[in-house]
Amino acid sequence: MMQEELELSRYPGPKSMKLDGFWLKILGLFFMTLDHIGLAMNGPEGSPLYWASFVLRIFGRLAFPIFALLLAEGLKHTHSRGLYMLRISIMWGSIMVVQAILIFCFGFDGLQEQAFSDLIGMGMFIYLLEHRKKWLRPFCIIPFAYLAASYAIRIYSNYTVAVSDFLFLFGGYSMLGFFIFLGFYYSEKIVRWSFSLNSTFDDKAILDEYAKSGAFRFYSNLMGVFLMIVSCTIFYAIALCTQNSEGISLADPYGMGTQFYCVFSGLLIACYNGKRGYNAKWFQYGSYLYYPLHLLVIFGIAYLVA
Repeated sequence: MMQEELELSRYPGPKSMKLDGFWLKILGLFFMTLDHIGLAMNGPEGSPLYWASFVLRIFGRLAFPIFALLLAEGLKHTHSRGLYMLRISIMWGSIMVVQAILIFCFGFDGLQEQAFSDLIGMGMFIYLLEHRKKWLRPFCIIPFAYLAASYAIRIYSNYTVAVSDFLFLFGGYSMLGFFIFLGFYYSEKIVRWSFSLNSTFDDKAILDEYAKSGAFRFYSNLMGVFLMIVSCTIFYAIALCTQNSEGISLADPYGMGTQFYCVFSGLLIACYNGKRGYNAKWFQYGSYLYYPLHLLVIFGIAYLVA
């Protein structure tokens, strides 16, 4: 059986699987930056500036699924989920401060969304759901309720301006982001379960060995991408089914006509090899700091130009 295990563990994935966690994070930061540059560009509809902004924001749609995947991977492989979530929470707090300053002091109302609120909610959901202290597990309903409330409030904001100044307190991706994240988090377990139905993997030791292979990683990537496409299709269908006579959706807080482009991030995610890659301390904390700093730089320049 040992020989069979060794043979199974050698199943490589496609040669295209060259992206590790480091390069995925770099790509995520790159697309996120393009998105925020596009957001800061205010041009009249139909103008060259408008279309440049539109194109940049399309590319920006690729960022969130990458960060959702990296969050799922971080929760699965970190030595301390508590410290991991603490680092993200501290960064979330600094981002909220920067965001509030840009909105209330400089009038950038378009900054009512940011992904860290969603990532905090998703991460805390899994952290509590799988906590070793069972009495804490029911509290996972709190981050879930936050994401569900974010979805409801953003729909409600289409009908009133009463909550418009405080939308930045709620997740921008809310339930759509939650289901995309769950797809990536549970993709390995789903693939593992499907292989366990095959008589070749009746022996758990053999399946454990195969789960270390590149081929298994690739199938897990594809499962996560497939579930992302399913989630986006469902919310796109909801948007289309709730359109009024003027073609305006009554239940589409995401702008699914544009948001659906996020599925193209699957081309990059399929190339993920499951390895962490370069992760020196300076890069680890620098990537956290990049979010609030790049917002200050981009919107600071936009303010000076305007």
